[in-house]
Amino acid sequence: MIGTMYYVLCGGIDMKRLLFLAVILSIVLVSGCSGNQYVVQNAGGVIQDFSFDFGSVYDDDTVMLTVEVQNVGGKKIDSTELYIYGQNMGGDTNVWQVKHASPGVGQSSPYIHDTLPSADFMPPDAEQGIPGEGRMYTFVLQPPDMLDGIPPVRQDFYARLCFPYSTSTLTQVELTSKNEMRAKRITSTKADTINAAGPIQLELKTQKNVRSKAGSELPLVFSVRDVGGGFATDMETSCSVDTDTMDRGRVYVVVTVDGQDADCGGGEVYLKKGEGTIYCKYAFGEAGAPRTNFRVVATAFYNYYVERATSVQVQDSSID
Repeated sequence: MIGTMYYVLCGGIDMKRLLFLAVILSIVLVSGCSGNQYVVQNAGGVIQDFSFDFGSVYDDDTVMLTVEVQNVGGKKIDSTELYIYGQNMGGDTNVWQVKHASPGVGQSSPYIHDTLPSADFMPPDAEQGIPGEGRMYTFVLQPPDMLDGIPPVRQDFYARLCFPYSTSTLTQVELTSKNEMRAKRITSTKADTINAAGPIQLELKTQKNVRSKAGSELPLVFSVRDVGGGFATDMETSCSVDTDTMDRGRVYVVVTVDGQDADCGGGEVYLKKGEGTIYCKYAFGEAGAPRTNFRVVATAFYNYYVERATSVQVQDSSID
């Protein structure tokens, strides 16, 4: 080892070459430790692309709108709904006209709507290096007639994706007898919560080491956060292009301890500014051993919405 260091330091290897090799090695190490490159921890379904092929169009011409949606979460997504809105697409010359659409896409004037079946929206396969499935949509649109002499007008469009989803977390809680705690002088530590990928994340606030007491109930307090950049609704509220404000920011949470239901009241959590809390309790009882680990699983159920915006300038063809 000393000989190798002497060889390097004393000019046996060109320092520029050594620096280059170090950079390459760092890239390889980062790539090898980055985990699943196809799964996004804080997402499920996403809109990867929503754009026009040109930034401007004359009112007597057409422009292509492309939308790409993909599953980048850790599980299959069912009954995904896509909505494109922002401009009236009713069909006559006074509004935008859809001249061509991807096969199977429906239109509910004044917006475009499509349902993507789960068979076409499978999650990424990390072991085989396969990205999550998705779909590419293309629409050929013609803008409405512009008034003569009017300068170019910006027209805004929006894409909204809604999908049912659930996020599960696992936390190990250790129940310790009084004798063990006294003998080993065990102190409580923060429990580590492992989250599955998803836009709603949960974290157990209860301590990892809990002293057992006969007939006592342990509080299980979870923080619930929206980290996906969109908004959630409870699963009883169906996906729609325009969601009631009162239905937004609501999720349903179920907590089990070794497969047994904990008492979480109604289970509904309201997320104020993307954050909420749910209070549960579970009767652990007296420990039958010095230490016993319990699996605390919390699952949030919800519909989730993500959206993107784009725009195009429409010009009067008589100006040219």
